[in-house]
Amino acid sequence: MAEQDETRDWARQHEAAWEIAPLYEVVAGEGKKQTGYELRIYAQVDSQSESAGEELAAHARRIAREVAPVGDVPLEFEVRAYDSGELERPETGFADEIVVPVALTFEDPEHPPADKTANAMISAIEAKLVLLGLKPHAWDSRR
Repeated sequence: MAEQDETRDWARQHEAAWEIAPLYEVVAGEGKKQTGYELRIYAQVDSQSESAGEELAAHARRIAREVAPVGDVPLEFEVRAYDSGELERPETGFADEIVVPVALTFEDPEHPPADKTANAMISAIEAKLVLLGLKPHAWDSRR
C-alpha cells in the first residue's frame, strides 16, 4: 500500500495523466486495420534539470509495467522510448510534459479479440491507472 500511496503522490505532484486510443496500421491490400491500442502516460516536468525528463519517464515506465495485463490476455505490452522533447498540450495550459507511449498490440492481429474482451482488458488497465492516481486525459485545465 505504501508504494501505491507514493505513486499517487507522484501522480498528483506531476499531474500525471493517461490516454488510450486505437492503434492502426496500414496493411497492404486491406487498408487501415486496428492492431491494438496505444496507452500514453503523461507527466508534467517541474524542473529544468537535464535529468528531470528521464526520471519522470522512468517512473511512468514503472507505472506502465504495473498496469500491464496479467494472466491469459491476448495483448502484447511494449513500453516504448519516451520522446526526450517536452510536449505541450492545450488541455494542460501548455505545461511542459513528457509522454511515455505503450503499445498494446493484439497477440494475433489476424484474429483480434472480440470487442467485449478488448473493452474488458482496456477497462481493467484504466481502473488500475485511476487507482494509482493518474487522471484520464489531463488534470483540471483551468489552473
